[in-house]
Amino acid sequence: MASSSINSVLANIKPLLDNIDDLANIDPELVKKEKYNEGLKIVKLESKLVRTFLLCARRWSLDGWKDARLEAFLSSLQDAVLYHAQAFCALTEDGISFSDHLDQAILDFRAKFSSFDIEISTMYCSLRAFVVPSNLSALIDEVLVEFVDSLLENLVDVVSPIEAYDRGLHKIKFEALQEKLKFLKDFVLFATWQGVESSLLKDPTAGLQAVAVQAADLSYSCWFDRLFDKKECNEMHSMISELLQDIKHLHSQFHESCIQGLRSSKLSGSLQTLNLEKDMCIVGDFADSLTGILWEVLNHNTSFVVAKQDQMQMLYDGLRFLRTILKKQQEKFSGLHQKMMDLVGAAVNEAGILILSLSANETGGGLPKDVDLGFSDLLQKIKLIRLVTSTLKSPGTNGLGLIKFLLKNLTELAELDFLAHSKDKIWTVQKDFVFLGSVFEKIAEQHNKHEKLKAFWSHVIEVANKRYRYFIVLDDIWDIDAWNILKRSFPDDKKGSRVLITSRQYEVASQVEPDRLRQFTDDESWDLLQKMLFPTEPYPPELCTIGKQIAENCGGLPLTVVIVAGILATIEQDGWKQFAERMSARNVSLTEQSMNMLELSYRHVPDYLKPCLLYAGAFPQGQEIPIQRLLRLWIAEGFVKEVEQKKVEEVAEDYMMDLIGRSLIIVSKQRSFGGVKTCRVHDLVREFCATKAKEENFFQFLHGYEGLFTFSESFNTRRLCIYSKQEHFEKSRLFCPQIRCLMFFSHGDGYPRKYSDSLFIFQICKLLRVLDLGQVFLGENFPTEIEVLVELRYLAIRGMMQSIPCSIAHLSNLETFILDVYLGDVMLPETIWNMTNLRHLCISGSSGDISLAKDVHENSSILYNLSTFSNLLLFIDPSMEKILRKFPNIRRLKCELSEPEDPVPDCSRIVTMNFLSQLESLSLSLYFTEQRPIQFHFPVNLKKLTLSDFSWSMISVIEELSNLEVLKLLDDRADQGDIWDASEEEEIPEEEVGEDFHGEGADEEIRWDITEEVEFPKLRILKLSRLNIVWWTGSGDHFPRLQKLILEQCWKLKEIPSCLGSNSPLEMIEIRWCPPSVVSLAEEVKEGQEEMGYEDLQILISAKAE
Repeated sequence: MASSSINSVLANIKPLLDNIDDLANIDPELVKKEKYNEGLKIVKLESKLVRTFLLCARRWSLDGWKDARLEAFLSSLQDAVLYHAQAFCALTEDGISFSDHLDQAILDFRAKFSSFDIEISTMYCSLRAFVVPSNLSALIDEVLVEFVDSLLENLVDVVSPIEAYDRGLHKIKFEALQEKLKFLKDFVLFATWQGVESSLLKDPTAGLQAVAVQAADLSYSCWFDRLFDKKECNEMHSMISELLQDIKHLHSQFHESCIQGLRSSKLSGSLQTLNLEKDMCIVGDFADSLTGILWEVLNHNTSFVVAKQDQMQMLYDGLRFLRTILKKQQEKFSGLHQKMMDLVGAAVNEAGILILSLSANETGGGLPKDVDLGFSDLLQKIKLIRLVTSTLKSPGTNGLGLIKFLLKNLTELAELDFLAHSKDKIWTVQKDFVFLGSVFEKIAEQHNKHEKLKAFWSHVIEVANKRYRYFIVLDDIWDIDAWNILKRSFPDDKKGSRVLITSRQYEVASQVEPDRLRQFTDDESWDLLQKMLFPTEPYPPELCTIGKQIAENCGGLPLTVVIVAGILATIEQDGWKQFAERMSARNVSLTEQSMNMLELSYRHVPDYLKPCLLYAGAFPQGQEIPIQRLLRLWIAEGFVKEVEQKKVEEVAEDYMMDLIGRSLIIVSKQRSFGGVKTCRVHDLVREFCATKAKEENFFQFLHGYEGLFTFSESFNTRRLCIYSKQEHFEKSRLFCPQIRCLMFFSHGDGYPRKYSDSLFIFQICKLLRVLDLGQVFLGENFPTEIEVLVELRYLAIRGMMQSIPCSIAHLSNLETFILDVYLGDVMLPETIWNMTNLRHLCISGSSGDISLAKDVHENSSILYNLSTFSNLLLFIDPSMEKILRKFPNIRRLKCELSEPEDPVPDCSRIVTMNFLSQLESLSLSLYFTEQRPIQFHFPVNLKKLTLSDFSWSMISVIEELSNLEVLKLLDDRADQGDIWDASEEEEIPEEEVGEDFHGEGADEEIRWDITEEVEFPKLRILKLSRLNIVWWTGSGDHFPRLQKLILEQCWKLKEIPSCLGSNSPLEMIEIRWCPPSVVSLAEEVKEGQEEMGYEDLQILISAKAE
């Protein structure tokens, strides 16, 4: 028979797939290479597509389907499968050149399997004609289920390789097709398990079979017959759309049958006992499919959904919870009493009735009365299951904590209406627990009287007063007033006595000759670990390698080393390697010693600073956090209080310095002109913050697909932080109407290029104040869904947008707008001037600028609050000054100058910025300007100036900026022999500017001669990068406060001022990619300083050119 021949081929396809998987373990690095990785994926995909066809043919050959070509085809396919299984298996054997043969094996496989294309497509047509709903059985069997499961895999696998060709249109429709098909299968299996009459299942089961064959044919054709031209894509879209319409029509036909079937099993009391693993899988899969149907219901946003939003959210959370314990946390389910297990099955059944009724009622009218009344009853059942399940894992072993936890659960149980008959029993148990709690509290109170501490302190005072020579350590002082009181007890008797104070707060330590402790080096951590583990005997040599690895993982924090040593002391030495592999900040931070130490620090943080600290803990482990980003988030959340005569950013900076002073946040990089640029949080502190944030319901943290899939506590969630791949975030379908903050950190994606199509969430989350999707690729258009988020204060997105719509002005509360653009410029609308609360407007990415409409209306608003603007494209014409005057209080400006699109003859080339009295940092690029001179008027208050593609004629203007602290000159555009100094005219006569002003073809040497009267009195950092300068001379003390000089790719430089650093605190000369002659110049400066008695100058050569 055909079915036996098919089974024989299927039996051989399995080892073929196994051999393909084994290849990844032979040479993982080689297989990671794109051509091999993609090649093996395609081989596996095509094998699965053929397997699905065989499963389809097997199912209906049992019902009498026949095809004259089938036997011959199976014989040829069998030979091919055996041959290629052996070929791939041979690649895993020793002595075979893996890389040489893998490519050819992939090509041979694809050529052979492509030859079966016409035969399989023809037989699929025959199968489609045979599988007519009116002739099909109402029964579902394992053979059909295996076919449908294989098909569902195909629908997922086929999308990714072809997605890039049609911008995700296939993906959206294939995912919809997969969901519809999965629901049909899951419903029929669940209803069959519930014992629903076969007559009620005839339509759904027949529909499942007919749709499955069509979908199998479509997925096969979509892959093997793909031609990626526009016509072919359009035809494929039409075929998928038609099939989706067929499914929708089928749904409308048997929707009532589904509801009736579920209701009949509920009314008859025929609900099945739920205990077997197979039963859990069936019920869990149906709960999963119902979650998808409910998501669609929420998407329609009907009047019913709006009116019952809170209940809908609780239902959605509850359904996700049931799905989780059935599919991902079976140990919780297995620990339930049998009656509670059965209640889970009943709850899923009732959820099916309710959700299918909602789905059938898409117009938003009223629901049947019994369904509406059942809503509340279902939510109470789910709440009961949650409460009972939560008691299976109590929070720790602390007696008082456990009692409080159980009392809370009992209180919630007493509120459930359908447990009214048990309220007396619940009250009795509550009363007993309250009594036990009071006993534990009295014990704790007695324990904390510190009698031993008082006795010890009396002894200390006695020693000090008897005038002995003493050394006393006061560890962990929190308040300087406390020390001022204590020090009276320690007289200075001139005997060499000492008192050592330690504090976590710099403000305290600064009062008594402080010495700020640095973090341990790896070697110091290793020394401490050895002494802790083996204080009196040599450290075992065989444990040195693993011990050093563990010490390095402690992150330089002595406390971590001590805690880890305590853990290792309880582990057999042969288990240390396993501990090192599992070691993380989390399993160290959750020890009692660590938690107590950090809890003490946390308690001493003022209440207004605590949310700021917890926010810092939201960033991924080990990541440097840009200070400006963190401060803007604090401000957007409303954590920063208003202080009279201070900008809110300045107050936020004070908060940051306070946390740094408390040793809770670590400085990573300093800003070039003062302040902190980036910071980080030690892994131990970060884990404490994450734990505390979750305890206080401040933040919820979801990690990877598992965390997103199992999350079911959205009702009380206010802030959500997600660490996952973009595709997992899209599939998560989170429903959190109450959240105020959503932050996403891409994990394992690199730079995602796939378009996100899961923006419906923003239509629901209308209370968002912070939306940080800077690592989600949103495509070419600004998401219109974001425009309804009128409470937004902070918005960060990524994409390829070329313009921002006028409707962005709806976000009238927006303070920070960050756009990471992959390519191209971005045009802002005229309505941007209406967004008067904007403080920071930034574009970043590989290229691109922000451009504004040049026709600025006189009556448009002035953005008084705008503090940061980058990267702004400005045209050298009258519109430039009008635009700049629209943000008079700007503090940081990064812009690029360009010639006007329609140049006006004889137009003055003057760039006036001196009216920007608050401007501190200016970055200016002249790459797109012409060779003609430009007259600049910079504000005198500038502290930092970066010039790119500049002309040396600007030097005299720069020399007038007496408040400069940082000057960066990058990519000069002149290469001719003029000498620029303070006596030069500011403007160059037009007739003197030759064709080669920008350096093409000029042979003369560029000089920068600084005349004696020129001085940069506050300049601390000077960077010269990619310049054509040859002679840089000076005869006076031009840089009295210069601390750092950076010379980068200055290939022609032959001289630097000999007086450099003679009277200044020059600390470092950093040289990057410069010839040895430049290194010699720096060494001459160092020698000159040493002759004058200055020996602190360092020369750092970070990259040397030969």
